Amino acid sequence: MERIKILLILTGLIFTNFIIAQEKVKLGVNAGVNYSSLRESDNIFRKTDSDFAYLVGAKFEYIINENISIITDINYEVKKTSYDVTVASNQDDPWFPNTNLKVKTNQNFLTVPMLINFKFGSSNTFFLNGGPFLSYLLNAKSHTQGNVYADESSKFKKTDFGISFGIGKIISLDDKNDLIIELRDNYGLIDINSNLYNDFNEVKTNSLNLTVSWSFNL
Repeated sequence: MERIKILLILTGLIFTNFIIAQEKVKLGVNAGVNYSSLRESDNIFRKTDSDFAYLVGAKFEYIINENISIITDINYEVKKTSYDVTVASNQDDPWFPNTNLKVKTNQNFLTVPMLINFKFGSSNTFFLNGGPFLSYLLNAKSHTQGNVYADESSKFKKTDFGISFGIGKIISLDDKNDLIIELRDNYGLIDINSNLYNDFNEVKTNSLNLTVSWSFNL
């Protein structure tokens, strides 16, 4: 809860400056794909595999000078993982073999990073950024072949916190509009397990995002 309060205060300060000095503000929308995984301290029960999903959201940039700015996004992000389970037959008969199933889990988050962005290169068209992110779990659902769904929200904690690092390219469309391509890694730092497999298994997130953004001056 304290992390949420701090992030809201910082976001409020940025929007206050937005009202005072609009020439220093850029807005945008973004969309892309992500490759998500779970880092586990104990995977004796099952191995979780990475998978691809997507994200969409809005972008806000406050320009400090020609090289440095502060960026925050509000992204709806789907983090998808999968694992294999074996359903044992109740009959000791070769005609009733065990069944292997692939279970896929979608964790749906609202993710808000707070990043320092540094532009470099010819005409400042390349950039690096980094900073903390905070995610809020909306829900988590799993499904198997045959579209058998189960709500797994209670197995995960509601908040995730970590560090984001990104690198990208800015393509100027005109004086007010830019196209931005970015590769960003969101590295979760806290345990989100809420009795996922057992109380002793630490589960931390990681997602690699490839996004395309349209950014514009007001």
